[in-house]
Amino acid sequence: MNRPFASLLHIRVLPWLGLLLLGLAGSPAMAEDGATLRLGVLEFRGEADAWSRWSATARYLDEALPDHRVELQPLDFNRLEQVVARGDVDLVLANPGFYALLETAHGARPLASLDTGLRSGQGCCRFGAVVFTRADRDDLRHLQDLQRQRIAAVHEHSFGGYQMLLRELHDLGISQHRTLARMDFLGDHDAVVQAVLSGRYDAGVVRTGILEAMAEERRVRLDAFRVVGARGAAEGLSQRLSTRLYPEWPLAALPHVSVSLANQVAVALLPMPAEHPAARAAGIQGWTAPLNYQSVHELLYALRLPPYDAPRQFSLSELWVQYQWQISAGFLLLFGLALALFRGQRLNRRLAEAGRLLQSRVEMRTEHLNVANRSLQREVEQRRQAEAEVLAQSRRQAQVLEAVDEAIFGLDADCRVEFANPAAEALAGCSIGQMRGQRLSGVLQIRDDQGRSAWEPDGDCLAEDPMPVSIRRAFDQTLYHRDGRVLVVDYAFRPILEGGQVRGGVFSCRDITGRKRIEESLRLHAQVFDTATEGVMIADARGRILSVNRAFEQVTGYSAEEVVGRNPSILSSGRQDKAFYRRMWDTIKGEGIWSGEIWNRRKDGEIYPEWLTISSIAGPNGEASHFVAVFSDITAQKRSEQEIDFLANHDPLTGLANRNLFEDRLAHAISMAGRNGQHVGLLLVDLDRFRLINDGMGHGPGDALLRETGRRLGHCVRDSDTVARLGGDEFGIILEGLADAADAGMQAERILEAMRAPLRLGGQELFCTVSIGIAVFPADGTDAATLLRHADTAMALAKREGRNNFQFYTHALTEAVFSRLNIETGLRHALERDELRLHYQPILDAASGRIAAMESLMRWQHPERGLVSPGVFIPVAEQSDLILALGRWALVSACAQVRAWSDAGLEPVPVSVNIPACHFRQPGFVEEVLGVVRETGVQPQSLIIELTESALMEPVSLAEERIRRLRDTGVVVAIDDFGTGYSSLGYLQRFHVNYLKVDRSFVSGLPGDENARAITEAVIGVSHSLGLQVVAEGVETQAQLDHLRATGCDKVQGYLTGRPVTAEVAATLLPGAGEKVISLPG
Repeated sequence: MNRPFASLLHIRVLPWLGLLLLGLAGSPAMAEDGATLRLGVLEFRGEADAWSRWSATARYLDEALPDHRVELQPLDFNRLEQVVARGDVDLVLANPGFYALLETAHGARPLASLDTGLRSGQGCCRFGAVVFTRADRDDLRHLQDLQRQRIAAVHEHSFGGYQMLLRELHDLGISQHRTLARMDFLGDHDAVVQAVLSGRYDAGVVRTGILEAMAEERRVRLDAFRVVGARGAAEGLSQRLSTRLYPEWPLAALPHVSVSLANQVAVALLPMPAEHPAARAAGIQGWTAPLNYQSVHELLYALRLPPYDAPRQFSLSELWVQYQWQISAGFLLLFGLALALFRGQRLNRRLAEAGRLLQSRVEMRTEHLNVANRSLQREVEQRRQAEAEVLAQSRRQAQVLEAVDEAIFGLDADCRVEFANPAAEALAGCSIGQMRGQRLSGVLQIRDDQGRSAWEPDGDCLAEDPMPVSIRRAFDQTLYHRDGRVLVVDYAFRPILEGGQVRGGVFSCRDITGRKRIEESLRLHAQVFDTATEGVMIADARGRILSVNRAFEQVTGYSAEEVVGRNPSILSSGRQDKAFYRRMWDTIKGEGIWSGEIWNRRKDGEIYPEWLTISSIAGPNGEASHFVAVFSDITAQKRSEQEIDFLANHDPLTGLANRNLFEDRLAHAISMAGRNGQHVGLLLVDLDRFRLINDGMGHGPGDALLRETGRRLGHCVRDSDTVARLGGDEFGIILEGLADAADAGMQAERILEAMRAPLRLGGQELFCTVSIGIAVFPADGTDAATLLRHADTAMALAKREGRNNFQFYTHALTEAVFSRLNIETGLRHALERDELRLHYQPILDAASGRIAAMESLMRWQHPERGLVSPGVFIPVAEQSDLILALGRWALVSACAQVRAWSDAGLEPVPVSVNIPACHFRQPGFVEEVLGVVRETGVQPQSLIIELTESALMEPVSLAEERIRRLRDTGVVVAIDDFGTGYSSLGYLQRFHVNYLKVDRSFVSGLPGDENARAITEAVIGVSHSLGLQVVAEGVETQAQLDHLRATGCDKVQGYLTGRPVTAEVAATLLPGAGEKVISLPG
């Protein structure tokens, strides 16, 4: 041992060893049975943490020592020193530095050391210190960087939290007081960590494992720290570390504890398993035999820390007692030296006399030897120069062997390795010391392309026995490396011959795996280049074409031979100007890449679009050395885009612009007209009764009608105008550049005239008219949405005015639209709030005057407007989906009223319900009617379904089948307002209805109007011939009633015979309510 502490330790060991043996032999017991064994634990993270970690260990010792009660005392550094000095503690668990102080000052002895399970390259159960700073402090990476910094430490007695760092700084020449800006002691490790995180200190030092423990407790994040002077990997420790490692904490017994008791404690702790609750609570793997704490004493001695902070004073008696054997040996040595000096003087006198005699003889022989020596020196010099030259040559050869990348093995006659260069060691995966004396077959595992070993005698390669006498070579052989890699090698064997016999050989082997990979990569790149579907062209820095692939030839029509060496400008179409190409090359030079669409010319002259990407490739000097162009022919893509664009903006059926394109052009036309002070006419054209044709003849003729309409509209307008199909049977026309709004009316008149011409559909000649609504910019609106809305309003007016006409928009129409919207909104709320009512008008037998039936008439009891006439809200409902809801409500309410009258003991008469045409055409209408009849429990004969002629005509077969099904169940069916539609009396044979109701427009002309009289009499006569009854509506005068009786009309209805009344009043008119008979006038 050369260090200062080594000698001190040697002095201390021998005397104390004897005392220890005497103590073990017969030390008296410390305490009697039942005494308290006080265990002092140094707390380094607070008293609560110490209790949590070591309470289980105290209980463990309690159970293991039944004669003693173990008392745990967590103490900080200062309190632990005090209780040890007073003798108020028996066992101490502390850091190694504190233990060294206890051992020296108080004679403490170790019983066991902590086994933390952390094993390093220097042993097990070791720990160190970690110096850390915040993660954002890039200036603190090494311990030398701590100079002039503020350091936070735990305590002057903290081994891992102060003393280990002090030793490292001492070895680096860094003084705590002169070089560091400041070092403060904060008491425990957690306070040090928080102080550094808060920024109050530049760095801190704690023992290893503290940061990891606080991270597991989720109190800190490890990525918030940077380790200063990190050396964990070098020490073989997984935790963060900045210093050397030292032995873990020992458990020590103070001298007053008996040896037997101390042994009992050690015997109890050493077998503790890692899974024991006490070990888990303490965070350790268990306990181990006491470790060697010499390195701790050396650290304290080097730093002059307690107990080595002051020189020790020895008395002469202490020196004699402690060093008596050394002092005795010193005196004996001095006595021997004096005796030897006396005898040496006598011997020297004798030797002097013999020397003089010998000198004369030597002088004589010296001359002879000098002559021979000069001759020998010349020979030695010559041989030395020759050896030096050979050595230099050998060194040069060795340097060459070491420098070459090729593996070279020197073999003896038995093919055993004698030498190998560094490349050979790397290829074999072992050193020359491991290879020397082994056969080459055991060093290298090489196989040929047939899978045979290179060492097989019948192989194509090198065999061991006998060694070949000629040069052997093999290429692309497979070598299986010791580390698992598979390499490709070439090798050669050259024999060394002496007298025709093989005395050895040189085996050289080259690893060509990298070259093979490059060759394969180049082959693959060439294959990809040649088989790519995109055209690829490579040019040099001057723009000359160097190479093209097969796709380039297919797209451009040029072969590689025709373009290599030429400029790519041969492909230019001329569509892009010089400014375009200048911008393109500026982008390539600035960004290294350009992508875009460009038009080029094929060899046959065809111009085509392509998507082109040009990339520059930088040479060694950073300048572009080559350019790579990759392109694809996008002719088909452009064609598809055009088709998609057309489909996105045009109607696929007619080929006209669709609503999207129409609105875009309308906005553009408005913008241009606003700048030029012109008018724009907007015409909305709707086919009259298109649904009748489409449903009656099928969709094929309907589509043909739409196409023909589009064609005719196109012929009526200028090329600058726009015709569009907006949806269904609605078309739109934009008339641009109008000087006057009247021009739009003239254009509409031409359209009406063109549409009056007959057309043939499905072999039939048809006439189809249109209704046109006109709005003009800027008078009727300054934006597209407003013009469209107003034109639609005008078109609705054209429909109401009898179709086949055009109407200009007026503000009165807008007011009417808003009125209809208010009515529609109110109707929806009326259904929800039960504001609708049914009134009942009697239908009397013309002959007897008795009530034969009642017609239900809908009324709206508006909360603000009072009773609203059906003439106001029914037309609005017919233009929306509300008409269906109103029809269902009327049907259910009428049947329910009939049932209510019946339940009240009255004899109900049939009640008629007016069914709209759209309701009658709904799928499942018959099932709906029959379901209401069943649910309300009325007789089918009590319900009369009144249908208009329009409901029967669309389509006829469907109406005929539904009427038949209703009549088969007993429901009565009547045709309302007969004579106002387009049906003929001949249709009555097909519709098996019960009776007809002559429209009030004919009755009102009786008896003076001859036409009305003729029509009425004809309807009554034909109906009776077909077995149908007739009801006359709108009878208001006695003359009308007299004429109807005279012509044989069966029933009458009107204000003359009875006005519509509420259900309550109507009940008083029913049979059973007094057998009331309404007397007919006259």
